Amino acid sequence: MSGDGANPAPAAAPSPLGDCHARPRVLAQPLVATVSRYLGPGGPRWSGRAQSRWVATLAWFFTVVLGLTACADASRRFTGVWRAVEPLDSTWLTGRPELAIGHFGRELTGVVHFLDDNGLPSQSCPCAFLDQRDLDLDLGTFVVTAEVCDAGIWAFEATLDENGADPALEVTVYRTDATSDRVTGRFVLEDVFVSDDRRECEP
Repeated sequence: MSGDGANPAPAAAPSPLGDCHARPRVLAQPLVATVSRYLGPGGPRWSGRAQSRWVATLAWFFTVVLGLTACADASRRFTGVWRAVEPLDSTWLTGRPELAIGHFGRELTGVVHFLDDNGLPSQSCPCAFLDQRDLDLDLGTFVVTAEVCDAGIWAFEATLDENGADPALEVTVYRTDATSDRVTGRFVLEDVFVSDDRRECEP
């Protein structure tokens, strides 16, 4: 729809890492400006080339240092124990899966624990190790697979939702051989710390 009375198009949704990427530059600007004034006409008698070199070096230094601190949480954003809010109900998958994930930078690993409706480990297949297949930090998504006992290879596609009071994962589970339907559930962050027993798996 167009015309004078048309509503403006909604702004594009910011990247989940947008603030993380922008923060170092924003914080570095006033620091570099202060140094520039110090090295300016009222400061030490340095040549213009030397002054420019120092300003550029300091800008790079502040951006890198602040970038590392500002993005520290983003590089570990998936770390923790994520548990399905409601039991997943399907002809091939029942119970309440739990994802124990370790995440740093571009690397992600972990264990999926299969719990029954009461939160107890499954007797037939209590757990399986996760293998990273895809990780997109800008979109806040990842895909992992697990060789689930005698049930083939399962895929877990997850999208991070940070719009609520607490972070959550929207997870879709399916068999990679396309012999099953796709089951979707919401997983909440139970604990940001992954204990030793959640990192281990003895199926």
